[in-house]
Amino acid sequence: MNTATTKGLVAEHIACAAVLEMENWRCVLTPMDRVDAVAWNEENGLFVRIQIKSSGLRKRKQGLWTAGYHFSVSGGKNKERLPSVDDFDVICFVANDVRRCAFYATEQMRQRSKRFSQSHFQNPQLEWETWEAAMEVVRQRK
Repeated sequence: MNTATTKGLVAEHIACAAVLEMENWRCVLTPMDRVDAVAWNEENGLFVRIQIKSSGLRKRKQGLWTAGYHFSVSGGKNKERLPSVDDFDVICFVANDVRRCAFYATEQMRQRSKRFSQSHFQNPQLEWETWEAAMEVVRQRK
């Protein structure tokens, strides 16, 4: 059985691999608080700090909600602090079971947790589409 730490490490590698598949992008994992990976564009020099979150598919619970993925976005001692652009530039949500991820600029996440339907991670262009949208926000900020 995989521990939460192992699941997190798997997600970090999935996210880093997804970035490496983007044209002109490089990515490495980093052992830092709040920043799990850094990516940079070899063509334009844009540097991006990435926080990576993992989840497995959660089955439907007694009719209360449908199957999907649930991620914690907040941080700090009591998990009450929302992330800021001072913490990282991009948050990446990884669905470990299907090995797919979605990227969002930090300022796009203004809640303590985020839920996605099972179908969200079945879009074959998800990584590219969300990465491009997140980079547009990051470029405007920097």
